[in-house]
Amino acid sequence: MKTMGKKRQRRGDLPFAKNLRKIMRERGVSARSLSKMTNVKASTLGDWLAGAAPTDLLAVAEVAKALKVDFQVLLLGTRPVEDHEEKTLAELFEIEDHPEFSGVFLIEAKRLRRRPKTSN
Repeated sequence: MKTMGKKRQRRGDLPFAKNLRKIMRERGVSARSLSKMTNVKASTLGDWLAGAAPTDLLAVAEVAKALKVDFQVLLLGTRPVEDHEEKTLAELFEIEDHPEFSGVFLIEAKRLRRRPKTSN
């Protein structure tokens, strides 16, 4: 008899488990060595790698710090949202004319672009 309902997500398919495995592989870190770098038991790391959802977010934060990755990226696989909007310089500053600045000037204009954030 077929059961109807939502398809269950396999434990290993959770974003946290995938992210943790991927980052550990990229860094060349084993669960045993990560356990020694943090105060997180190797068995807990093993459970997380198998897909168990973490319940101790402080331990996740320790792992993120040891792996030099943003907490949100490790836990959810997404970058933190910037809490400020893109604004032009004209929107940030008042522009005033000053007679003392009149005359001959050589002005070089350069465009400023935000540097991409690196996940440490």
